[in-house]
Amino acid sequence: MTDNTDERLARIETMLSHLTEKIDARITQSDQWRSRMERIVYGDGNGAPGHHIKLDRLLQAQERQKWLVRTLLAVVAALTIPAIVDQIG
Repeated sequence: MTDNTDERLARIETMLSHLTEKIDARITQSDQWRSRMERIVYGDGNGAPGHHIKLDRLLQAQERQKWLVRTLLAVVAALTIPAIVDQIG
């Protein structure tokens, strides 16, 4: 009976060791994946912007473009309205 128990314990220890190795490998993979995602989202810190920075720059460019379009529309309106008034009157 002791031999059977020792065998079972040895198998359990082997299984636990194998599972521990798998878990350690998963943790390493997860850490690597998280690091890759952080570099993609926030940049790599060496001058390459991440998606977060790119999106922020796109939003800033959109705001500048909106301002420019509104200004151009105001200029066109300011030049067109007096010309129309002169034609009518």
